[in-house]
Order: sequence, then C-alpha cells, then structure tokens
Amino acid sequence: MSDGMSTSTKKILWTYIGTAVSMSSNFLILPFIFKYLNTQEIGFWYILLSINGLVSLFDFGFDPSFARNIAYVWSGAQTLLRKGANEVSGDKGTNFFLLGRIIASARYIYMLLSVLATLLIAILGTVYVSRVVFPTLSGEWYYASWVVFLLLNVYQFILWVYVSVIAGYRKNC
Repeated sequence: MSDGMSTSTKKILWTYIGTAVSMSSNFLILPFIFKYLNTQEIGFWYILLSINGLVSLFDFGFDPSFARNIAYVWSGAQTLLRKGANEVSGDKGTNFFLLGRIIASARYIYMLLSVLATLLIAILGTVYVSRVVFPTLSGEWYYASWVVFLLLNVYQFILWVYVSVIAGYRKNC
C-alpha cells in the first residue's frame, strides 16, 4: 500500500463521490430552472423527471444480477448456477464465451424492456401530455422535446447493458 488506502476503501470513497455528484447535480441545476423557465415549463420539466424515474423501475433488478454474474465470470467461473457459480478458479482465466453469452442475454433483455417501456411511454405518456400538458404550453418545441425524451429513454435502456458490464468488472478488481 503505497498511498495508505486499501482498494476497498477507494471503491467506497469513489461510490460516495459518485452518489454525491449525481445528487448534487439536480440541486445545482434547480436555480437555473427557476430563473429561465416559467411555471408551465417547470411543470413539463417535472413531468419528464417523474416519467424518467418510473422508467428506471423497468430495470426489475436485472442490473445487479448481470453485474454479479459478470463478476463471477471475470473471477474465473466456468459455469453459472441459479445461485452463484459452479466453479470459480482464477487459474483457468476468464471464460470469454460465457461472458459473451451473459452480455448477449443482457442486450436482449434490455432491448425487450426498451421496446416495452418506450411503447408504454409513447402511448400513455403521449396521450397524457397531449391532453393535459401541451394545451397549457405555447410553442412547437415541446413536441420536439417529447420525441427527444422518448428517444433518450431508449438510449438509456441500451446503456444499462454497459453499466452492468462495468459494475461487474469493477466488483472483480
């Protein structure tokens, strides 16, 4: 230990820093929102945030499951069981075929979730904002922002695969 701090302490520290930055970013943007947006626009902003929060629930806990299995494989697991791994041995190295299968499964599941969530938001969300929100707002850019929001939600689901891979790799380091 050259710097006097263990690896697990560094991980915990970086986790706290990441959480603090994530949480504080919402508070830092708040004064700008209140200064530059009117009350209808702030309402639209909060609706987008609320829907985004609900979309996060569509993960159904797959992220930690994929991250854990990826960590097992990076640690040397040659097969996976319902609970844990059958054989974890660093001597055999990483089973890249199994790792590829896990990542392919994650891509497939997140793509299905992406399609389902996007359809649900596109249908129900569009009906809601068209009948309740858009009549109170003036300007066409709200429609464009709604479409961009829908597309970014698809992108968010696609990126969850890589979040699982990075988290699994990080658990192994």
